[in-house]
Formats: sequence, C-alpha cells, structure tokens
Amino acid sequence: MEATVIDLQRVGGEAELLAYDVGGIVEKAYFITTAPVRGFERIVKGKNPVFAVNAVMRICGICHAAHGIASAEAIEDAMGVSPPANGRYLRETIGLLNKIQSHLMHLVMIIPDLVQEPERMKYIVATLNILNKINDVLSKLGGSPTHPPYLVIGGVSRVPDEKLWRSFSKN
Repeated sequence: MEATVIDLQRVGGEAELLAYDVGGIVEKAYFITTAPVRGFERIVKGKNPVFAVNAVMRICGICHAAHGIASAEAIEDAMGVSPPANGRYLRETIGLLNKIQSHLMHLVMIIPDLVQEPERMKYIVATLNILNKINDVLSKLGGSPTHPPYLVIGGVSRVPDEKLWRSFSKN
C-alpha cells in the first residue's frame, strides 16, 4: 500500500488526511488532528462572565456557538445555575445548527479535492444553498448566523415566538 498525505490546514485547524491506496483505490484512511490547546480559560480568567461567553465565541468563526455554549455551561456549573428546560433545548438546537453549519462550510472547502469538473460547481452551489438555509434558521433562533448573541448564561436571552415556529413548518 502506498500512503498519500493530504494537508487539510484550510479546514479549521491543523489536520491531515492520511490515505492508503492500492491501485488508486483507498483501502484505509485516517483523519489526524494536531490542534494545540488554545487556552480560552486563561484568556477570560478574572473577566466578567458575560464578556467571557462573548469573547470565546469570537475566537473561532467556525465553531463559535460550541465555544459560547461551553463557556456558558462552565460558568453555570461554577455558579450552581441550572437554566430552564426551554433555554437548554434552544441552546442545544443552536449548537447543533452550528455543527451542521460547520460541516457544510468544511464540505465546501474540500469539494475541490473530492469532485472533478464539470460536477464540482454543482455540488458547491447545492451545499451553499443548504448552508444559507441553516444560516437563516440560526439567525432566527440565535440572533446571528455567527457568534449568536442570544446564547447567554442561563440559557438563551430570547425565546422565539409561536409565529417563528410556524414559519419553519411551512418551509
């Protein structure tokens, strides 16, 4: 088996895809991430907790909601605060939407490595259309498609009204 290393630096952090192929067919593949510790905790140590949630979201434009949620949950744990169920569910929904958003953005970046012309652009456009829909929902539930301001200590700062939920069922 011959090993091929594909550098994936453009995919949110330090990573490589190591693929072993036999006669042009990939037999085994490994995704290796070597991202260092970022030290968010040290950056926000001694700062206002509200600032901490907002600051860590801005460290990364890809996994912003995950960092904001982790920060809010850490502060809640330290303070003994338990958000109401609807706040936890909405926050989790925002986090899951961010994961989908992140995967779609990464897919757009690696499509050129996976798909040859003339099909390549068709897949990129289709992926971007789905990403736009996810961004729209994230804006409605989180307040913005990136660094959603509705993520706060205690859950979320705004609960969508019933009209918004009905608009989702129509799409």
